Amino acid sequence: MKNLLLTLAALALLSYLAFHFANRNDINLEVSENESELNISAEFPDEKTPVVKNYLKKELKLSKNISTKNNKIEENISLEDGTFFYMKLAEGRLKIEMERKRNSQTAYKRLKKMFEGLKTVLTTN
Repeated sequence: MKNLLLTLAALALLSYLAFHFANRNDINLEVSENESELNISAEFPDEKTPVVKNYLKKELKLSKNISTKNNKIEENISLEDGTFFYMKLAEGRLKIEMERKRNSQTAYKRLKKMFEGLKTVLTTN
C-alpha cells in the first residue's frame, strides 16, 4: 500500500513537472482597447526578457535613465514626443497601459505598431 502511494505521488509530480515545462515556451500576446485606454500584455519565456527589453528600448527610443533592476522596468514613461504610458516589464511578462485622452492619435498608433513588431520579435528564434 505504501509503495502504491509513493508511486502515485511520484507520477503526479512527474506529470506536473512535464506540464509545467512543456508550457514554458508559450507566448501569449493580447491587446485590449476601448474609448479611454489601450492595454497591451504579453507573457513569454523568461529567457526572452532581455530581447524584449532591448526591442522596447530601441523601438520607443527609451533613454538610458529608465530604471532597470534585473531586466525589470516598472514606471510611468514619458517620451520626447509627449507620449505617456505605464509600463511594467518583468521576467516573462510585459504590461503597458496608455490613456487615450492623454495621448495623441499618433502615439496610439505608434504603440499598436510597436506591439505588432513585438509579436515578430517573440515568435522568431
